[in-house]
Amino acid sequence: MKFYTSVILIFSLIYSCSPGRKVQENNLISEAPSWVRQTPNTADSYHGVGLALKSGQQDYRERARQSALSELAASISVTVSASSVLHQFEFDNNYSEFFRDQIKMSTRQQLEGFELVENWENEEQYWVYYRLSKTKWEQIRQERINRALTQSQAALEQARSFSEQGKKADAIRFYIQSVEAVRNFLGDELTIATETGNKSYAPALMADFINEIRDLKFVFPFETMRFKQGALQNNTSLDVKVTDQKGNPAAGIPVITKFSWMPASEQVSFTNANGVFSINIDKFKSGSSNGQISSAPDLQWLVENNSEDMLIHKLIDGIKVNTFILPVEFIPAVFHLNLTEKNLGKAVSNTGLEDEIQKLFLQEGFKLTTAIDDADYLLEADIDTFTGNERNNRFSTNLKATFVIKNKHHTIVYSRSVENLPGLGDSYASAGLNAYRSLLSTYRITVYPDILRTLF
Repeated sequence: MKFYTSVILIFSLIYSCSPGRKVQENNLISEAPSWVRQTPNTADSYHGVGLALKSGQQDYRERARQSALSELAASISVTVSASSVLHQFEFDNNYSEFFRDQIKMSTRQQLEGFELVENWENEEQYWVYYRLSKTKWEQIRQERINRALTQSQAALEQARSFSEQGKKADAIRFYIQSVEAVRNFLGDELTIATETGNKSYAPALMADFINEIRDLKFVFPFETMRFKQGALQNNTSLDVKVTDQKGNPAAGIPVITKFSWMPASEQVSFTNANGVFSINIDKFKSGSSNGQISSAPDLQWLVENNSEDMLIHKLIDGIKVNTFILPVEFIPAVFHLNLTEKNLGKAVSNTGLEDEIQKLFLQEGFKLTTAIDDADYLLEADIDTFTGNERNNRFSTNLKATFVIKNKHHTIVYSRSVENLPGLGDSYASAGLNAYRSLLSTYRITVYPDILRTLF
């Protein structure tokens, strides 16, 4: 019997999701009213029939009621007008489907005006039937539209007032509230009466909102910013002013800034009372000759902090904001090399170290000079080897190297020591030169990347 009852339930649920549901007659419902066997379908009303099993369910009446109301709400179609916001701003099909789903959910939550027609039960099942007049529902819906328009227009008027006062952040906040007030009707052709006749409301509202965002103007202090690579030992701060098109400062605007040479890095700032925000620049990628700083209003922050409605989030996420670009020119740093290379206390040359240092600097885009006065940095290296052990006519040495970099002001900006690099050869001299080969590898893999991280 339990299996048979489960089959009946599954069969009923499959067909209870749309008007015209028809349940195959069996002994359990042979004496049931016609609306149990098939949901009514009439031109003047919406209908919903719900079923719940009694077995082990104390709340079966409420479960049947909710099932019937879900079917009732599902029968109320959600259409998108050809002159609505969704069509005018060419939102994709995914958003349109998301919109329909959200409105259907809202309809279920706000369903009213329905009447209980009848309920019926047998030993195992409880059925309930609700009906909603289409005329009554349209009246309820129109009343909701009128209330939403009144609320939205009040917020819109406040938004425009703040905009005139130059309070852009407050204006945007009330624009969001204005859109949120009519969120359930953005797919409708909402109209308001004006002196020149009826006017479509929602598209005009969205156009005003978008214009408010795009009215913002970012004023950089330079047409192009030039930086000497490695000059940023302390953070460089760049002040940018945000205004409206009339030049009035825009306070309280969240701004997101990105750097072309650091794709994963971004900064979020807020304009102060004078409409100014600061960009902190603390590093560049060496080797770059050109780049750009891009700043734009952080619309996502504005929406997330002024509305909890995901439908509004998705709607406004589709708005493209203006991005303002500051070109950046990187001036390569110039290095002068001063290497003191010794092997067992005696000066040596052609160890390959100087060639390796020069090659790495040039590959990274830096420049080299033989004139110390023309250099931005002086790299000094002091290297020597020391005797180790002798075993079976094989000799060992240890190498010690110190690398120091000074800036134009002779201030040490980098220092690192490398010790106990081993060398092996058939003499102490050859063992010392062998240790230099270990130094080349250590410089390339460890020291040079550390220099780049520290200076740039």
